Amino acid sequence: MTKRLCGSTNVSLVPTIMENDVLVVDPGEKASIFNDYLVAQGQLPGADTLLPSVELHPSARDFLLLQWRRKKFLD
Repeated sequence: MTKRLCGSTNVSLVPTIMENDVLVVDPGEKASIFNDYLVAQGQLPGADTLLPSVELHPSARDFLLLQWRRKKFLD
């Protein structure tokens, strides 16, 4: 379906980019550079820290247990 909509030609629309003072023309290398950049943008500072433990309110714990039992019974 994609080939039907976009055609079967494989032309890169991403221009040559410069990474570490080197021109990159290979589509795979450009994709890898963009992927590394986007992954770095999606990382949150402090995301590797441990979260404190949280105690559920008894009524919430009972509700979740009831839902789990119902699901197990119906499956």
